[in-house]
Amino acid sequence: MAARNASTKKTEEKIEELAMPMFLGEIVLAKANVIRYDSMSNRSCGAVGTLFITNFKVGFTSSGNPESHELKKVSSFAGLEKLLCVDQTDYDLIPLTVIHQVYAVSTSKQKRKKVKHVHKKEISSDYDIIEIETKDFRVIQYDFKFARQQERRSCFQIIMHHMYPTFVTNLFAFDYGKNVWKSANDSSGRAFSSFRNKKDYEMNLSRLRCSENWRVSSINSNFALCKSLPELIVCPASLDDKSIEKIASSYEQNRLPVWLWSDPISGVSLLLSAGLSSDEKKTEGHPTELLNNISSCQTKEGSSKTTSCDVSTSCPSLKELKHSLNVLRKSCVVRSIKAFWSTDTTWLSSIEDSGWIQRIATCLDLALRVVKLMKDAHTSVIIQDADGRNFSILISSLVQVLLDPYYRTHLGLQALIQKDWVTKGFPFSKRLGNLYQPQNENSKEQTFDGESPLFLLFLDCVHQILRQYPQKFEFNEQFLILMIDCSYSSLFETFLFDSEAEWKTLTEKAQLVTTWDFISTNIPTLKFNTVLNNPAYKLEESDNVLLDDQESLSSVNSSEGQAGIDVLLPSTSLSDLHVWNGFFFRWFPRTDRHKGSSVEVMLQLQQRQFMEEVHYLQDRLLQLQHMTSSASTKGGHFRTASVLSADSSTSNRTNTLTRRKKHTRNTSKFTHNEEFRDDFLQLMSGFYFLKML
Repeated sequence: MAARNASTKKTEEKIEELAMPMFLGEIVLAKANVIRYDSMSNRSCGAVGTLFITNFKVGFTSSGNPESHELKKVSSFAGLEKLLCVDQTDYDLIPLTVIHQVYAVSTSKQKRKKVKHVHKKEISSDYDIIEIETKDFRVIQYDFKFARQQERRSCFQIIMHHMYPTFVTNLFAFDYGKNVWKSANDSSGRAFSSFRNKKDYEMNLSRLRCSENWRVSSINSNFALCKSLPELIVCPASLDDKSIEKIASSYEQNRLPVWLWSDPISGVSLLLSAGLSSDEKKTEGHPTELLNNISSCQTKEGSSKTTSCDVSTSCPSLKELKHSLNVLRKSCVVRSIKAFWSTDTTWLSSIEDSGWIQRIATCLDLALRVVKLMKDAHTSVIIQDADGRNFSILISSLVQVLLDPYYRTHLGLQALIQKDWVTKGFPFSKRLGNLYQPQNENSKEQTFDGESPLFLLFLDCVHQILRQYPQKFEFNEQFLILMIDCSYSSLFETFLFDSEAEWKTLTEKAQLVTTWDFISTNIPTLKFNTVLNNPAYKLEESDNVLLDDQESLSSVNSSEGQAGIDVLLPSTSLSDLHVWNGFFFRWFPRTDRHKGSSVEVMLQLQQRQFMEEVHYLQDRLLQLQHMTSSASTKGGHFRTASVLSADSSTSNRTNTLTRRKKHTRNTSKFTHNEEFRDDFLQLMSGFYFLKML
């Protein structure tokens, strides 16, 4: 192919960069003029624009011509369709690995067929529409009637080729990381706990006050003991490395019980392991030496028990879980207005038939069982499944969310994912379906090792707990959705590999970007706090500040933030669990739009404004109480705030006020700053992490 004129090439690249947000290292591989149809439009209305296929995403940008939205005479549902198919966003951003299925549609022959993953023969020219169904429950159609045949063919081929790469190093994350660190001034710093160095583990042990009973061992250095565990593991201080090596041989793939968490008061601990090896199953169970050493780490008098919980006997298989989500997907993804109405009367029963809510109830039940063993029976628990890398990680993470307030904060959830999912060998690449996996539908449920929505199930469980205890979480459901988006994008090393051994091997000559560095670097603080913070967090504590009972205040102060004290016990009744509307239906068009937003978003905006006002009034009331108290004891002379803070009789109350963030009246923050509000609404109506930059 002849080289294009240099100046022309630069001009085109500049136009492309302006038309579609691009990452460093991202290049346009194909483009075409298309019509974008919403799933509810029945192709009666849409938007004309340009489709870009890059080495990272499928992107569409509208031409901005309002006349392009009305393409032909609408059907009998015209009034409703016009409301439902109005698209408030200017562009689509669909990372290639977020694509779940691709269908080719022929309008002339009225045919629609599923396109296989990769390396299949070319789609015939009869198929002029490509329909993309995504893992995050979107359905979008692009019509190539205005495109040249070569453009249509090129777009189809490139999407199918890059949708399921064969090797992890073919993912865009490697191109992105290389270009990011090349342009960065400093690539040495990190603002999160990676749990790939001893200090991170020691800080966690210190936080939970168990440094004397547990130690960090490097026995798995270079993954000599177990390929799926990290190089550093935490084990009882009374066990030497030789004993650990001997104990490891009793477990599948040497994946012995490793420490995750301890109660700071009683010392009871939570551990994670694979199942016993076939030889050990014939014996009494876990090695007695290990159980005795774990029990000896407990500090509460009269508690020296350790038991195991095999979650594989209660949890579904990976294949069953995948099937549940696929059935749920059919109920939540709307392909046309006709399909929407035809399934209206059976929708609730189809949601129930998927079994997804039952899966959530099962996981929460198991987590509660472990919590009660640790808190009521003062028993240390080893959570295990067959290989110690699937449901055992999910359940143990839920247990820590219920037991430890730290894991209900932004930094805490981040640390939990890094500590127990990333470094403990959760196979993200397999479970998220980032890479091409030959389809073997005949594989038995016990041997199935492919794509399965375990991480999504975990975040949905956290969402259910958050719904029941909205004042106990620093983050909101949008932060959980952000985690799902980041995991599906294949842009970050956090959710890219199946083990630490694989991560270390493949990143020796490459630098990648973590989810946590990306968020902290690219999302402005104001936007982060507005969109991802829970305005009701610690509302109970702020109410307690106004209590006159000093004893109650002291009780609040002493228990704040302590692991094992503020324990959550959510209901697992099916009537108290809900389909996650914010995730499963976030792309569903609504008739209650307001500046690109739904009623839920407007309510969240109002809630934030009300909370600012409540906090301001609480602070003001507290100041007036101090001033009134001082006037009565000093002959009516009011003292300044600085003198009041030094008064020992009110120190508890003032310290609580100081510890809490000061709030001032700022009505213009939401009522007058239209630019800020519109920015918030745009993020929420088309929420995807790329749009947060």
